[in-house]
Amino acid sequence: MNFGQIARYALNRGALPFDAYHLEQAKEELNFIVQDLWYKVTAEFRIAYDSISTVSGINQYVLNKFFDRLVKNSFQGTSDNRYFFSYLTPEEFYRRIQAQNDSAGDPYVYSFGQVLGYDTQLTAASRVKAFSGLASSITGSVNVVNGDDRIKSSASIFTINHVGLRFRRDGDSKTYKIGKFISGTELQLTEKYRGITGSSVNYKIGDVGIKVNVTGYVSGELMSEEAELDGIAEVVTANTFTTINSISKSDRTGGRITVQNEAGSNTLGVMAPGETVIERQSILLWPNPTGIEALTYSFYMHHPYLWLDTDRILIPKRYESLIAYKLTARILELTGQTVPPLFLADLLRKQGQFDNDSEDSSLMDAVPDDDTDQGIRINRYFDKLV
Repeated sequence: MNFGQIARYALNRGALPFDAYHLEQAKEELNFIVQDLWYKVTAEFRIAYDSISTVSGINQYVLNKFFDRLVKNSFQGTSDNRYFFSYLTPEEFYRRIQAQNDSAGDPYVYSFGQVLGYDTQLTAASRVKAFSGLASSITGSVNVVNGDDRIKSSASIFTINHVGLRFRRDGDSKTYKIGKFISGTELQLTEKYRGITGSSVNYKIGDVGIKVNVTGYVSGELMSEEAELDGIAEVVTANTFTTINSISKSDRTGGRITVQNEAGSNTLGVMAPGETVIERQSILLWPNPTGIEALTYSFYMHHPYLWLDTDRILIPKRYESLIAYKLTARILELTGQTVPPLFLADLLRKQGQFDNDSEDSSLMDAVPDDDTDQGIRINRYFDKLV
């Protein structure tokens, strides 16, 4: 089952509607459960691999988007000159640089740098543009009534996939979240329509009205500017930025949000529908590289925050029933219902199987402790929730 199927399974067991409010609550709880299970284990399914291509004179590089921590003794040099990097704390790293006058050569020591709020930095001063990968629905026309929370159409143009997206009547500045699918000709908003009553008006449904915030330096001053998304249409900042500090968005979206320089030649960041901020861990190398070299590393992934119905949970498929059972039990508890004893017993059995099966004992020696010099833990959602 995919992410949306599990959420709907639990809501159905709890006899709850599939409206935006209940779906969002179920998806939030489902993310908590997935993060909890993900960080309880050091199983092999958490390990991924990536590489860094060095550039002469540059010592800071961005690690994989899903980086959580390095697998011990996995950061190494090229295949024709295989060697392992040694870790230094930031204090020791900078002390080494100062003592050696920031020497250059083949790097063999690393430390962790800043957590960056972008994927790639601007290569030249530019205005910044943003757009969604989800094309807005504009088929047909709709009827709206001031003070009513329903939008209607004479043709069957609405689908259940519109739930959670935003509606905007052409000419209005305000957008409204779609709360419930009534039928192919009717949707319910999460609030009453405040505009002027109209029949057969044009509209958009999609990633409209959501803000993308760009923070960076403009003429030497740190500034923030918001650009309001308009589906796949590009929206551009008024300011010209020389350096980007962070990119974020005001709400979850139906499509991936891409942020680029105005020319489109430099992609600064891509945010998945469930992401509202960009956080990337950087790594520092010493000595400064003097040429191109492919460095490889293995890492434990952090689990992405899921949102779309079609999103796939990265925990192996054989544990899907455990996740569905845990969410169902949580939904029943939150709504004051009793979890059936047989259901609870089956849930505990599934949890025990997960605890026994998913822990890969062969990897235990490769997992750095929090207080060792082998790394740090970035974006640990479970840590933030407890």
